[in-house]
Amino acid sequence: MLWALLACSPEPPLVPLDSPRLLRRVSLDLRGKLPEVAELDAVEKDPGALYEIRADYLEDPAFEERLVHIFAERWHTRIESFYIFHTEYQHLDSPELEHPFEASIGEEPLRFLAHVVAQDRPWAEVVHADYTIGNPLLASIWPISWEEGAEGWQKTHYTDGRPAAGVLSSNGLWWRYQTTLTGNNRGRANAIARLLVCDDYTARQVDFEDLPPLSDEAALEAAIKNVPTCTSCHATLDPIASTLFGFWLSVQDSSTELSTYHLEREAMGPVVLEVEPAWFGKPVRDLEGLGHEISLDPRFSQCAIQSMAEATWRRPVDPVEDLPRMQALQEVYGAHNGQLKQVILALTQTPEYQAGALGPGATDWQQEHERTTRMLTPAQLKVSVQDLTGFVWMDTGFDQMDNDKQGFRTLAGGVDGVNTTVPLHTPSLSTTLVAQRLAEGAASHVMAGQPFAEGGLLEGTDLASRPGDRDFDAVLERLVWRTQGTRLEKDQLQDLGELWLDLESLSASPTLAWQGTLSALLRHPAFLSY
Repeated sequence: MLWALLACSPEPPLVPLDSPRLLRRVSLDLRGKLPEVAELDAVEKDPGALYEIRADYLEDPAFEERLVHIFAERWHTRIESFYIFHTEYQHLDSPELEHPFEASIGEEPLRFLAHVVAQDRPWAEVVHADYTIGNPLLASIWPISWEEGAEGWQKTHYTDGRPAAGVLSSNGLWWRYQTTLTGNNRGRANAIARLLVCDDYTARQVDFEDLPPLSDEAALEAAIKNVPTCTSCHATLDPIASTLFGFWLSVQDSSTELSTYHLEREAMGPVVLEVEPAWFGKPVRDLEGLGHEISLDPRFSQCAIQSMAEATWRRPVDPVEDLPRMQALQEVYGAHNGQLKQVILALTQTPEYQAGALGPGATDWQQEHERTTRMLTPAQLKVSVQDLTGFVWMDTGFDQMDNDKQGFRTLAGGVDGVNTTVPLHTPSLSTTLVAQRLAEGAASHVMAGQPFAEGGLLEGTDLASRPGDRDFDAVLERLVWRTQGTRLEKDQLQDLGELWLDLESLSASPTLAWQGTLSALLRHPAFLSY
């Protein structure tokens, strides 16, 4: 009954994708990369094969990696400027270590969240766990346990006695969401409410007419406690902030201060804010107790489901139009002990996810809001191109598709976590230019290697092959099938052949002709969308 409710409608207003294109969407969303040719062949022959392939994707290590990027779009911890720079640490004082330093800090909370979901742990563990996910770089600057010689991202523990509160105890979260000496963790408290129960205090309507000027600190503190406009928010915000003083800093730019949890400062909260710690009226003892109360809040699971639906459908969830679907997904969540992996699986079954076009019965709301075609995110584009060609666009240690200080993440439609916090959903001039440069770099990389060898992208042909030759045409058919998830039409084959011949005529080089043709395929709209 659950699956019927999720997948069926009396008069479907949404036309589903054909099986190969749906597999392509599932692969890009669950693994961040294109399906293999054999997988496309399998679902074309038997659409039912998609279910088994999708189940395999959920167990693929690439799924956990993909979740990191999904959470990054919302948690905004992948920023590029912290109070402490990599140059503060002698062993990291190299220009090529700046990007790994910033990425590692920002990814700690994201990789922890991804681990909980990928390992089929209950979502409540994100505010209960006594561990985090770290790597050798973080182990060299933070008080976390680390086995000598261990590589990559691993499950680990802080050694400074901080509370067991999952992501709420992670350095990466609070290096991103800092507080001022007068803010007293209130911005951090709002981050907790926004991220974990979808309650953003800054989105509430507030009348500032009768409030004192922001420069009058004493008057503002008095207003917070006495003016109804202020107390409507601060009555619940300040008790949350009161639990976070173990992360409060006496010196803002000290690596020791930032890296270590300060047990001795926990008692400062009730004194400074003049309120006892609580979660929306429910008293708590400390940060660990806060995590416990958050997990019991009905909004906690609702927010997790809503966030995953928005990431999967690539649009906001509407509280009215999407209510039946959200209720069904809530049942999935409850039936599987709060495992978000099962919710993600259910989401890929929904008509909203599988839609490739609008049917004649589509409502006005659906015509305005449903995204039947999605644009590849910078992460999906980067991983897909790397998987296909082996090309990674790097410059002095910076991944050009994964940063903005020297790269093009936001220009490619992504978020930087500070200035750009919502991904772009439609192509722009900048996304087109970035895709072009990435395609050119990848095509050049392919042709500089051994593209005609066994396992190469152009395997089955050679420099003597020409359009119209069976082996040449077969390679083009395979490339389009792999990159677009559609079979190559006769007129498309003719167009690509003519492009190749024109390029060869201009350059007198079959290598450059192939390079230009590959570049065209890697920036084709059907490749850049799904």
